Amino acid sequence: MKEETRSNAKKEQTAGIAIILDKGIVSNLKGNHLMDQIKIFKEAGTPNLQHIPKLANDKRQALIDAVELYEKGVWVTGRAEDWESESEEFGFDDIDNDTSDTDSN
Repeated sequence: MKEETRSNAKKEQTAGIAIILDKGIVSNLKGNHLMDQIKIFKEAGTPNLQHIPKLANDKRQALIDAVELYEKGVWVTGRAEDWESESEEFGFDDIDNDTSDTDSN
């Protein structure tokens, strides 16, 4: 009974968070944003995230791979419409999305 309650609480926690289907953004996620997306992708049934990697860089790479699998049509999610909604604020202001390959020396 406690496990079911805990499981429902975890699902409610991530229910209000949109799935991110942009490789540029997921490649720069950190901390709670990264873990939230890992959980959301796993709940969505992403085939490559049934076992969560331990290292942050591996988690980010797994999310990038998951987005690529989504783009190829290997898996689908009912949450994709959340991402496509332009009227929603996703709260990514604190994420460094500078993906420039140039060196700033």
